[in-house]
Amino acid sequence: TARPRRSAPGATRPHEHMSTRGHGGHHEDMIWMWEAKAAPGRASGLRDWAIDALAGRDGEVYVSSQRGEDLVVIMLRTPPDAGMSVQTTGDTRCPLPKPPAELANGDPHTWQFEQVHPPH
Repeated sequence: TARPRRSAPGATRPHEHMSTRGHGGHHEDMIWMWEAKAAPGRASGLRDWAIDALAGRDGEVYVSSQRGEDLVVIMLRTPPDAGMSVQTTGDTRCPLPKPPAELANGDPHTWQFEQVHPPH
């Protein structure tokens, strides 16, 4: 029979919150993931728009074709109190504008993440 795995002393379990936010520690950057489906035939236009939307900020643009849909994803790193303007998209506030309607098939989806590993 297999033995249950034990964590090393002091190790953090995956379900434990690893942030120092609000506990007297330093604030980590926030990571925004922004995803939009390109309108038919407009993947390169949406990709180019996404690159321009970063406007020199710390981020990356990715493209993918999934089940016949072209997706553009932006990963953007922002300081926690950057004071930048945000757009409301659904339930999430995002520091990226909405793309022009002719480039995207619907509204973009956004998620906010906090980096926990590797520490930086």
